Formats: sequence, structure tokens, C-alpha cells
Amino acid sequence: QFLYFIGRSGPPAMATDTTVACSDVVNPGHEYYRVDQAQLNAQLHEAVSDAVKAIAGLRVNLSDELRSLQEASKAAVARSGETVAAFQKEVRPPRQIVFDRDALTAAAGLHVRPESLDRYVNANSRVAAAVESAVSERRRTESSMEQSAAGGAPSSMGVSRRELSPTSVVGVAVAPLLAELRSDRTRVSRREELSAELRGWRQQVLPLESDDVVDAALSACEHERADPLRLLRAELTKLGQSLAGVEAQVAQTCDERRAALRSEEIATAETLSSTALELYEDLLHRVRDRVKLATDAAADVEEFGVDSSEARARLQSTVEAVVSATKEFAGQVDGDVTRLCEWHNTTCEDARKEQAAFEARMDTNMQELDKCNAEESELWAQLQAIVTRMEGVQNRREDLVTKRVEEAEAACIRAATADAKAAAFREHVMLLEALQANLRGAVELTDAVKESGEKSFNAIDRRQWPKKQNDAVVKECVRYHDAYLRYVLFTGELVHRAEHRRANVNRLLRGVEFQVKSAAEVLDADLPLYREQQRKFTQAIEQVDQRLGRFRASLQKEELQWRPIEACLDDNDVEFQPPELAVQELQRDLTKEHCAAVDDLANEEQKLVDHEKRQVRNMANLCDATRASIEEKRMTKSSAKKAAAASPSAGSPASAAKAIKAEQQSASTATADPAR
Repeated sequence: QFLYFIGRSGPPAMATDTTVACSDVVNPGHEYYRVDQAQLNAQLHEAVSDAVKAIAGLRVNLSDELRSLQEASKAAVARSGETVAAFQKEVRPPRQIVFDRDALTAAAGLHVRPESLDRYVNANSRVAAAVESAVSERRRTESSMEQSAAGGAPSSMGVSRRELSPTSVVGVAVAPLLAELRSDRTRVSRREELSAELRGWRQQVLPLESDDVVDAALSACEHERADPLRLLRAELTKLGQSLAGVEAQVAQTCDERRAALRSEEIATAETLSSTALELYEDLLHRVRDRVKLATDAAADVEEFGVDSSEARARLQSTVEAVVSATKEFAGQVDGDVTRLCEWHNTTCEDARKEQAAFEARMDTNMQELDKCNAEESELWAQLQAIVTRMEGVQNRREDLVTKRVEEAEAACIRAATADAKAAAFREHVMLLEALQANLRGAVELTDAVKESGEKSFNAIDRRQWPKKQNDAVVKECVRYHDAYLRYVLFTGELVHRAEHRRANVNRLLRGVEFQVKSAAEVLDADLPLYREQQRKFTQAIEQVDQRLGRFRASLQKEELQWRPIEACLDDNDVEFQPPELAVQELQRDLTKEHCAAVDDLANEEQKLVDHEKRQVRNMANLCDATRASIEEKRMTKSSAKKAAAASPSAGSPASAAKAIKAEQQSASTATADPAR
């Protein structure tokens, strides 16, 4: 429009009717400039195009108004230069230049995808906080890093960023959590809180979306807290209470039995003996149950050992897999950071080179424009002769202006693209650096988990559950040995006493049988009493035989139960008193006492027998003496008769009296001296 007023002979043909002046277009404060950048760029293009075409329109009526048009041409050239300069200064990309992180990943050849980073950041508040901290740190150090990059050391940018990353404290934070999880004093609710916190650390440092390493660590802690003998101890404690009650009953019954024996209450003592025997059998049965429980616990200990070995293998394989995957992923992240920094440095260098080339082209273009203006000035002087040549020059100017506009627009687009790339670079590299910093804590986490697992399983090995279980079995076997020893001693004493009682009753039975046989000879009126005693003694022997059979059957049954216990004690090199030897010693002592008592009784009986034998001998001697005296008296009487018959005084009474007195003296002498 302003060229129209300058030409005064009618404006040239315009590409489009525009309603904005060039002064308005190049004014950034004008309201049209704030409406739409693409529309303003189109108007700028139209203004430049109109300015260029306006110069060509000056060729119309050039011959008639050459001088005026020359001045107008100069003014138009000057205004055209101002317009182009304003366009170059104020031009903006016609569309929004977007260079997202996907394009950045493809351009830089990165392995870690943006969606993986976004998912890792969005799923973890700690990582988001770390990213925000890294962003703040980045903003504070951005200017210094840009200056360092501009100073010719672009390769150090990645190193500087890594050095500025937050220091990982995972190892320091996780180790106390694992130690508290392994503790037996930790409550269940606290364990759940510790497990959740440990999984939070796993999410921060292990962006692999797997809790296997945490599960393995928790399993190791559970195995360390586990007690495979807990049920055994509970059962032994429960049985120990009832066992103590039986022990007390046995002790009380034995005391009552000894008291009954001291007070000669034999029937009560026999009843208490049977009760004590039943209690001893019950005691052995209960101790056998304890031994069986302790022996059966070996399966639980073995199963616990197998589970612990499997958990240890799972922990080792999981830690190795996580460490390998983490190291591989960390290597990818480190490679991405290196490649991204190299790509950024290369991009910045290319942008600087392109900017330098653009500035060189702009200088060349300006030189060409200056030449055109100088040449145009010369041509205006010779315009009449070189109108045709001037048209070519004007076309050349038009091409140069068009090229300049295109170069300016391309430079603007290139600068916006570089800014978008730099923004995408800053965002992505900060996320990678935050991830890189936290990944260094993954090794600390896995090392802490591995160390904790090793401590747990080493603690399990140090506790030696199989040895403890075997010690429990040996302890119960020793307890069983003590109970069995008391049982066999008690039962052996009962058997010994029953056998001697049977012998005593049998001896009494023989005496009663003798009395029954001799009652008729001695005219003993107590024969029915003797027969009743014979029947009672026979029944007593049968009862004693029944008790002996029951005692011996109980001993045989308990001996079969004792053999495995004895083998267990022998296998474990436990010194113990053999029950057989104890029974033999008891029988020896009791038999010795009985023999002493029987020996005393036998000595008394022997004395009586010897006295009776002497009486028998004395009676026999008396009988012989009496018989001899009678014979002598008979012979004396016969001799006296013969002498009386032969002598005249033989029949006198005095001689007969003397003979009788002599016989009496002879008989009394024979009675006084039985040996004679």
C-alpha cells in the first residue's frame, strides 16, 4: 500500500489483499502479533512478497518517470531491507516444534524406553521425590554446565551430572530393617510394616517389577525365626506335668508300702505293691511317649533342614538373578546416559555449525544485496539502455530475498527444534540420572539381603537343630532309663519276695501235710484245722504263682520296650547302669539276706533236731539198760532160787530181802547212767 502511494500510477498486482501494514507486522506489540503466529508468519510472507513484487512494478512506465521512480526505488529498496531485517528478527516457526522423548530415544539409540521410566517414576513416590530433587539441582547447576559445554568440554557434562546425583543410602537403611525382621522379639504388626518398607526400597532401587528378592529375604528371616522343636518342647512340657504327677504318685505309693511293711500290714503292702507296679507301668508308658515324640521330631528337623536348604538356594539364585538383571539394566542406563550425552553434544555441535553456516550465508547474502544495490544504482543511471538487464537483476534480487526469507524461517525452525531437543534432553537425562543414582542402591540392597540371608542360615546352622533333637531324644532315653531302672528294681524285688513267699508257704504246706499224715497216728483232734490250712496254703501258692506270672509278663513286655532305648544310649555313648546288672545285684543282696535269715532258722531247727536225736539215743540206751537190768534181775532171781534150793538157809525171808534190795540198786544205777 505504501508503494502504491509512492508509484501514484496505480499499484501493481498483489498476491492477496492485506489489511495490515508492514510496520504493524514487524511490530511485536501489535494485536495481530498475539493472535496466531502462523497467521502472522503468513502475513509476513505476504508483506515480503508484496514488497518484492512492488519493486518489479516499478518497471511500469519506467521510461516516463525514471527519475522519480529511481528515488522511489531507492526508498523501496531501503524499506525492503528494513522489512526483511524485521522479518528475520521477528519470524517464528509456523507450527509448534515438538521433539518428544520417544523421538529422542530413537535419535540417540537408547535402550531404556520412556514409558519404562514414566512407569518407574509414577509408581514410586520416593523416586518422584528424587527426581524433583534432581530437577532442582539441575536448575541450580544448568548455567555452569552450559558454560562448561560452551567452553569446549562437552564430554564432561554427563560426568558432572552423575557426580551431582544424590548419594544412595540404601545399604545403611535396609540392613537395620532386615536385622529387625530376623529378631524374635519383633511383633507381627511391626514385621508387616518392615516388609512394606522393604518393598518400598525395592521399588525405589529395583525398577524390574518383581518382589522375588524381598520374598526370598523374608523367607530367610522366617526360617531363622522358626523353631522346628517348638511343638516337641510344648508336647514334652505338657506330658512333663502329667509325668510329674505319676512320679509323685509312685513316690507316695512306695512310701506307703514301706510304712505298711514296717507296721506288718502285709495285705495292705501287697495291694500297694500292685498299685505301685501299675503306676510304674504307666510311668514307663508316658516316658515311652516322650521318647517317641522326641524321635518323631527328627522328621520335622529333617524337613526344616530341607526347607532351609531350598530357601537358601532360592535366595542365592534370586539374588544372583536380580544382581545380574540389575547390573545389566544399570549397564543399559549407563550406556543410555553416555549415548544421550554424546548425542546431545553432537546435536549442539551440529546446531552451532549450522548457525555458523547460516550466519555465513546471511553475510554472503548481505554482500550480494549490497552489490545488487550498488549495481542497481549504476543501472538507474543507465536504465534506459539496460531495462532488460535491470529486469534480470530485479528477478535475481527477488530470488535472493525469497531465499533469505526461507533461510530466516528455516533458522527460526531450527532454533526452535534445538530448544525442543534440549528440553527433551534435560528431562530425559534427569530421569536417567535419578534412576542411575538409585540403581547404585540396588546392589547395596541385594548385598544387604544376601548378607542377611547368609546370617539367617548361618544362625540356623549354628543352632544345630538335628543335634538338639538328638540331645532331646537322649535326654528322654536317660529319663526312661531312670524310670525303667526303678521299675525293674521294684518289680524284681516283688518277684524275689513272691518267690520266697512261695517257698515259705510251700514249706508251711509241707509241714501241714506232715501234720495231716501224722494226725491219725498221734490222735490229733485238730485234723480238720490242718486240712483247712492245707487248702488255704494251696490257694496262697496259686495266688503267688499268678502274681509271679503277671510280674514276669510285665518285665518281659517292658524289656522289649527297653531294648531300643538301650540301643539309642549305646549309639550315643551314654554311660548308664545296666538294668540287668542292677536286678542281679538286688537279687544277690536280697538272697543273701534271706539266706542269712534261713541260715539262722536252720541253725535253730538243727539244734532242735540234734536235741531230739540225743533224746532218741538216750531213750535207746535207757531201753537197753532196762532190758539188761531185767535180764540180770531175771538171772539173779534164777540163781537165787537155785542157791536156795541147794542151801538149807536159802529159803529164809532175810536172804530173799537182800536179793530184792540188790536188784533195786542195780536198776537205779542203770537209770542214772544211760551210757551203761
